[in-house]
Amino acid sequence: MEQISRRRFLALAGGGVALALAACRPKPQPPVSTTTTPPPTALAYRMDPNYGSDAVACPDGSCVACFACQAHAANRILPSAEPARAHPGCKCLVVPDPSITLEAYATLFQNPGNNPTGGAVDRRWQWVAQVLSG
Repeated sequence: MEQISRRRFLALAGGGVALALAACRPKPQPPVSTTTTPPPTALAYRMDPNYGSDAVACPDGSCVACFACQAHAANRILPSAEPARAHPGCKCLVVPDPSITLEAYATLFQNPGNNPTGGAVDRRWQWVAQVLSG
């Protein structure tokens, strides 16, 4: 059996202790942000009737909507990406609506007393305008 000197033993033990302490060191925490963040938005959607000018979304250019779609798109808020179309054959693109907060979304779509159909709502309806005004 080989003997090790006291100096070698202390060096090995010290190295092991240093390695253990390095492994137990706390991880650095990200800095705390002092800026205010905007209120979170829900996944409400709206119709985009003018995406026909987008060559990727509408390669043949036939996606510009009719007058009915133009009128509905400005005011319609959809609870999901499954759109309530303005009319049969509607080609509007359904896109997220970041202007609807989580609180407004819950009031508009998750309370059956407010929205008996549970479907799309119109910004021009008095109760919807009240919810959106806060």
